[in-house]
Amino acid sequence: MQRTHRTKGSESEHRDTRSASSSIGARQNASYLLIAWFPIFVAFVLIPFAVFIPNQTDFSENFFGPSVGIITAVIAFLLLLPVLLLQPRVRARVSVLLFFFGIYLVLADVFAPLQIGALTSGPSQITPWSPPFFTIVELVLLGVCLWTGIRIPTRWATTIGVPFVIVLVASQALYFAANIGSNIVVKGGGYTFYEKKTHPFITENPAQTGNVYQICFDAYSSLVFLDAVKHLDAFDAFEGFTFFKNNRSNYALTCGSLPSYLTGTFFPGGSAIKWDELRTGSGMIKTLHDHGYVVSMYVPDAGYFHDLGSYNRQAMDLIKDNRKPEWFFDPLDFADLCLLRIAPTWMQQVVYSGGRGLLSRLFGSRRQEVGATGHEEPPVPQDNDDYGLLAEALLNDEGARPPRGQYVYAHLLMTHEPIGGRNADCSRNSKGDATYFDHTVCAVKIMVRFIEELKNLGRFEDSMIIIQSDHGYASVGNPNEEKLPPDVAARIAALSAFDPDAMINRTHALLLVKLPGQTRAPLRVSESPTMLADLPATVYDALGIDQVTERGTSVFKIKESEAREIHMFAGFYKHGIMGQLTKMSRDRKGELCHFSLTEGKGWKLYPNIPFTRD
Repeated sequence: MQRTHRTKGSESEHRDTRSASSSIGARQNASYLLIAWFPIFVAFVLIPFAVFIPNQTDFSENFFGPSVGIITAVIAFLLLLPVLLLQPRVRARVSVLLFFFGIYLVLADVFAPLQIGALTSGPSQITPWSPPFFTIVELVLLGVCLWTGIRIPTRWATTIGVPFVIVLVASQALYFAANIGSNIVVKGGGYTFYEKKTHPFITENPAQTGNVYQICFDAYSSLVFLDAVKHLDAFDAFEGFTFFKNNRSNYALTCGSLPSYLTGTFFPGGSAIKWDELRTGSGMIKTLHDHGYVVSMYVPDAGYFHDLGSYNRQAMDLIKDNRKPEWFFDPLDFADLCLLRIAPTWMQQVVYSGGRGLLSRLFGSRRQEVGATGHEEPPVPQDNDDYGLLAEALLNDEGARPPRGQYVYAHLLMTHEPIGGRNADCSRNSKGDATYFDHTVCAVKIMVRFIEELKNLGRFEDSMIIIQSDHGYASVGNPNEEKLPPDVAARIAALSAFDPDAMINRTHALLLVKLPGQTRAPLRVSESPTMLADLPATVYDALGIDQVTERGTSVFKIKESEAREIHMFAGFYKHGIMGQLTKMSRDRKGELCHFSLTEGKGWKLYPNIPFTRD
């Protein structure tokens, strides 16, 4: 019998080989465990962060729900250890399949997103809806991910998957650290953080003779204003004002109109986001600030704020402060939203129905909505009623505001869709069947209250007051409107989110102006061909500020008989897959339709204006 003799050197090499093999095996096991954990990370961290961080106000900035998700994900990582007991080939393939199931969850969330609308009225008002073909999209994505998980070599999967998971985990940690507790606005593809500025009003500036008020009622059509005033017999309240009945919005949507009428410019082409940012870095508000005016803003959300604002109030904060008990989201509601976001389209009505989620139905107490009678009442239809809090804040703050040297901008949504929640007397319509005209009458009541408050405080006469809208209303048109030529109508239809008639209807924007010192004259109705882009020039001229605007003329220098060309633009938005209005993503390119109207000469079409959202 031959005996095998091992030298010390060979034994050392054998130990090194075993040690190296053990090290490689440990790394492989760690890699498999990490990629197998990926769908748990998506379900308990990635999705909860995506639900919580943009909606912190709705969840009362309570981090309990996301915290539970993080803890669950960590515990689940440990519970995956038994996977390592499987045979090597089975262990590898199971881990890869789990990783690609996580990829499916991410892709389904991107390409078949949950549709639920705003969260401001609480969990009972959530009604999930998604187009049926989302189910087909999800099935295709699931099939592709499963096929890839079965066919891809496991070494390739770990080579790609491990750094992918590590980078995603690190990016979520940074995302959370940067955004928690902040008001976040997407600007230029990045995040801009706004401090909640609710400082006391700065001492009045004696160099100025009065205040400047600019109050925008979103989507208020100029075509119904006189009827709404007549309905209330409120003509006397508007003494000193001039109503420009032929006024046009240059853009039919807020995203174009707001930067245009705050800067006196038209979009020249190129980056639409950079043009929008001009209103915060330059434009009328900056000019007034540079001339000693203190800027206050009452707006729906932080996206409207100006960098120079000294006193900022947004509707979301007011809604939070005035929220009813049934509007709050508890931890189970948060978990229900996360589950709903993960659930496939065909299961959404099972996961969330009747204003309650599956987990709340199984483990939570029944939420009752109690009205003034003390009895349970049906939920009120979700609408823009809650944004009336901004109007109340504007009125309530006025007494503490100095009488001069203040610029106040308010953007109110009670005439914006959805319509139905406001009666003409501004009372709440629980059935949701109020008309658009009811909302416009309510808005006039708010105008009258504000004017009367200024008069009571003795600051009406010296102030400049602009009451306007950013665009008109799609279903309210002028029967005497000059008909669009076929080529203009076709171009608008191709590039706009609205049909041509609705697009033109939305250009009829409300505009009333009271100059400093004008108080006694009755409401004057002007036929002058004005546009919203005239506003900066009008303000500068009235206040004696030597500033030239790129576009626009003081509305008081435009003759009623003037054959003036009014430029209008259609685009920036497109039709969504279900016909809903959808803003183009920032990396999408498009074109604006440029056309104009000259009274007596008709419509004219200009070359399209290319834009990007870079």
